[in-house]
Formats: sequence, C-alpha cells, structure tokens
Amino acid sequence: MSNHLHTMPYRVFPHGIDWMERGVCRDMDRKIFDFPILPEAKRACAQCPVQETCLDHLLSWPEQVGYGGGMTEQERIKEAGAREWAERKRKQEQMGHQKVAV
Repeated sequence: MSNHLHTMPYRVFPHGIDWMERGVCRDMDRKIFDFPILPEAKRACAQCPVQETCLDHLLSWPEQVGYGGGMTEQERIKEAGAREWAERKRKQEQMGHQKVAV
C-alpha cells in the first residue's frame, strides 16, 4: 500500500504535516475511506492518536471527501457550521452582545 501523504496535491497546511505521519491510516489504502465507507476506516479513526488534528485539518480543507477525522463528509459539514456559529457567538460576546443571529 502506498503512503497517501506523497500523493496529495501541494498545499500549505495550517497544522503542518508531521502529525500525518502518526496517523493510523498513514500506510492504509485511501480507497477504504471513500464512499461506501468501510468498517476498517471507522476503526482506524476510532483508535487514531491524531484524530482531532485530522478533523481540524479536514475542516480547514472542506473539499475533502470521504471518511476522515472520525466523521463522514456530511458530519464534517455539520461540525464546521457548529464551530462557525460558536466562534461568531464568542466574538459577539466579547463585543458585549448577548444574542446571536442564527
């Protein structure tokens, strides 16, 4: 199986790429993370020491598809929206506003 880190297009990653070398999936066939998602992908993410960093990375690069960071693409879209709302709320509270428009 090939290492998928070397097949990714060039991009500046906000978290760097060193964490990717510690991922459980580092030497796994990337096809198991595509639709339909295989149980091996879910098991790999569930036991991965860098799952949170992977999820943060995938949320910062939303065009990624398939399973990763412990979530499906649809789950990541929902998570990104929740994080964006929480950040807006935090900023508004810092400015002295108590209500957040939804």
